[in-house]
Amino acid sequence: MNTNTPNKLDTHCKRNSLGVNATVYQQLLKTLNARSGAAQTPAAPTTTNRVHTRVEFQEPYLEVTLSEKGQNQRKRIMVATRNLSIGGISLLHSNFIYPGTRLSSTITKLDGTSHPFTGEVRRCEHRGGVVHEIGVKFDYPIRVQEFIQSDLFERELSVERVNPNDINGSILAIGPSLRADAMDVLRRTNINDTFIANASQIKDHDLDEYHLLLIAMDAGEMSGPELTRVLRERGYLRPIILVGDATQSVQKQQIYYSDADLFVQTPIDEIVLLRALAEYLTQDWSPEQLQNIRSLRDGKNLDILRDQLRTLGDTLRNQCESADAVKAYITLASIRNLATVLGIKSLQSAAHEICDLIADSGDLTSNKNLLDSVYAGCA
Repeated sequence: MNTNTPNKLDTHCKRNSLGVNATVYQQLLKTLNARSGAAQTPAAPTTTNRVHTRVEFQEPYLEVTLSEKGQNQRKRIMVATRNLSIGGISLLHSNFIYPGTRLSSTITKLDGTSHPFTGEVRRCEHRGGVVHEIGVKFDYPIRVQEFIQSDLFERELSVERVNPNDINGSILAIGPSLRADAMDVLRRTNINDTFIANASQIKDHDLDEYHLLLIAMDAGEMSGPELTRVLRERGYLRPIILVGDATQSVQKQQIYYSDADLFVQTPIDEIVLLRALAEYLTQDWSPEQLQNIRSLRDGKNLDILRDQLRTLGDTLRNQCESADAVKAYITLASIRNLATVLGIKSLQSAAHEICDLIADSGDLTSNKNLLDSVYAGCA
């Protein structure tokens, strides 16, 4: 005899109120999404007037507690989820639930911590068969990024409809192309913007005065990803949005390893940039919250590449001390390639220049200053 009950979460035959297991649940989500035309490009807003983006949130066995207005009785049910937004959650249930019903439950963040929430049923719509979709509005908004794993290149922006007049704050835009690329968009907002053409000019600005940095892929003396990484290593925690072209895999690797918060592809889509800015300038983000979200990304590959770079730097130093120009050339070529992947423009340029000099003369001793810059870049 099977003694397992539907509400027992550690069983192998879990059931929600729809009576479906995890496999059937996946099929149900696909069917619902196909009916509603939910599939769309990540950056594109829907055709509704919805303010917050609904992002698919899969949890087939969510236990919720219901309490109707004016009644002290509470009822526990097991439901499935459909999507999540800043302001609420969509549940799939076998029965009708009256709008106004109070609801509480707990959902899990990406870092494994639990987030209890309370809210109110705002809508209940029949989706066919016994399936009803329940729209719940949270009493307090959440940060979707803490619950949904997002990619820098396929990021679901949580703010869907933006009034440019609602976007305030001060930003520093870095890179020669940004004045032309972003000026028209920024002019429509209430943002106080400052443009500088070269990363070297950043030393003349107090970054604490700015709420957000907008950095071009080409930031003058540095690449945008390199500048971003340098700022992060110096302890800069505020939002950084990279802007530029990333159609090649090496460019995407550079951006991924930079620890930027968001990437906007050029040519700039006005709506996409407005939504990207609204993501950080219309919501209250603490530096700790931003850093927690960044830390959820897998930094293992970056650590491996940085270790490889340090090892190559040590190897090059030994080869130069023994005046082995042939081996030094091979090591420098590896450093140049790895610097390209990591987006370290200054190191890439220095390694490339020394490779050319060695190829022409075979002389290592006359390139001490360049070699010192390579050692520093690898450290």
